[in-house]
Amino acid sequence: MKHELAEILNKDFEFGGALVTIHDIELTPDFKRAIVYIGIIGREDYQADALRKLQKSTQAITQKLSKRVILKNTPVLHFRQDDSVERGVRVLGIIEEIDRQVAPDEPPYPAAGQMKESQPKPKSPPTDRPSFGREERDQDDSH
Repeated sequence: MKHELAEILNKDFEFGGALVTIHDIELTPDFKRAIVYIGIIGREDYQADALRKLQKSTQAITQKLSKRVILKNTPVLHFRQDDSVERGVRVLGIIEEIDRQVAPDEPPYPAAGQMKESQPKPKSPPTDRPSFGREERDQDDSH
């Protein structure tokens, strides 16, 4: 259903300067209602226009969807803007800024192969248990 709805929006609708993507669809158990979470990238006025356009076109979109997806009940669509991607980008930007402030001379993440070598492991402490000739065997192998 998500794929078909995305195809309908892509082929049959123009959103001006906004890019509209479908993030998720929540269906009620009886398939009578669907909340469609959409991401809208673009200026705020374009985002508002795109959401208004989708909400006004709900009936037409539902009719097109019913021809593509055969269900006992064709759900009534409710569009909700989902800004989780934008929030995630902002959070990552904040984390990178903190990394730059904490260690301004170091890159935020080391490149592959540039990891600092770990400290050598300390030798294990001597035990009072007998070695059963391990040292002698090790010396014999070295000859």
